[in-house]
Parts: sequence; structure tokens; C-alpha cells
Amino acid sequence: RPVTVLQAGPCVVTQHKTAVKDGYEAAQIGLVEFVKESRLTKPAKGHLAKNNLPPVKFMGTPVLTMDTPIGRKVEPQFIKHGTPLIRTKLKDLSAAGIERVARVVGVRDGRPELADERVLDVTNVIWCTGFSPALGWIDVPVFGDGGRPRQYRDVVDAAPGLYFVGLEFLYAAVSAVLPGVGRDAGYIAKHIARRANEAQPATVTAEMASMSR
Repeated sequence: RPVTVLQAGPCVVTQHKTAVKDGYEAAQIGLVEFVKESRLTKPAKGHLAKNNLPPVKFMGTPVLTMDTPIGRKVEPQFIKHGTPLIRTKLKDLSAAGIERVARVVGVRDGRPELADERVLDVTNVIWCTGFSPALGWIDVPVFGDGGRPRQYRDVVDAAPGLYFVGLEFLYAAVSAVLPGVGRDAGYIAKHIARRANEAQPATVTAEMASMSR
């Protein structure tokens, strides 16, 4: 069968998860493309330092994008099942003193009531219920199958001036997390600046022409 061969490397394994220790099998791969330490986030610096590794790019940032064959191949699966980036384990939550409780089903005397009929004596409630994009308020015909915006690198050609950022796999596997959002937002900012510069000369030329008369 025909296959696509993608040269991405050399690479190093920056983290290895095992079923015995972590409950699942996984490997985190970093491209050996050395970058300035100042370009890394504090958590990334700590993660690499803990594993005695130099500053490198993670594979998901430059490789898993809509510009690469492998990125376009995995994009539908990531959209359907979610991007496999979260590694928080239940034992980590327990160690941090976080208690998992039953579902909140009501309120009793101003306190949250759980499905097991317990009432929690808490001061604050932070609702963390998950999310899904709700874009129905955008009354512009720019959405395709599954309600996803038709765009490239967050730019909607069919509606100049309309941009999206922060959604799953807009451009890359990391588009919905901070490293990807920052990169995507930077691209949008440059696109906006380029549009403004392209529109400016005609106005400036007209003003200059009127001043020279």
C-alpha cells in the first residue's frame, strides 16, 4: 500500500509513561531542533531540566499541523476524541488534597447537594463542567461539516476580518493550548497588520496629492 514518509528528526524521547507506573503507555517526543531557552515556558523548562534535556521543540508544535501530511491525517481523530495532552492522574489529585465527590444535583440551604445526598459545607463553588464550542451566534455562512469554521490558520477568507483562535486543531495539535494559541494569535496579528498596511498607501497617496496642489 502507498505510504507517506515524513522525515522528522532526529528526535529524543522527553518523557516515557508506563502502564505499571502511570496507568497507560505513552512517549513524548521532542524534535532535536534546539531553541533559545527564553522561548520556552517555565513549565517546559522545568520538564526538560528534570529529564536532563536541552531546550528542544516538541513534536506537536512544528509537525502536527495542517501543513503536514501526518497533521492532516490525525486532525479528524483529534477533533473527534480530543488532543492527548492532559496527563493529570487521579493519584496526583489525591496527593494534592483534592477530593472527588458525587455529582451535584441540587442546592440545600445555600450549599451544593450531591447525588449521594451529602451536602458540602464549602465557601466557593467553581463550575468546571467541560466545554464545547458554541458558535451559533455567528450569523455568517462560514461553517462546514460538524460546525467547524472553514479557515486556514485561523483566517476566514470568505469573511475578511473574521478570525478564530483557541479551537481544537485550527492549525495544529496545540491550537487549543497556550503554546499554540500564542503562535496562532501572532499569525493573526501579522495578518491584520498586513491588511492595514495594504489599505493605507492609497489613502496616504491621496492626502499627499491634495497637499501638493
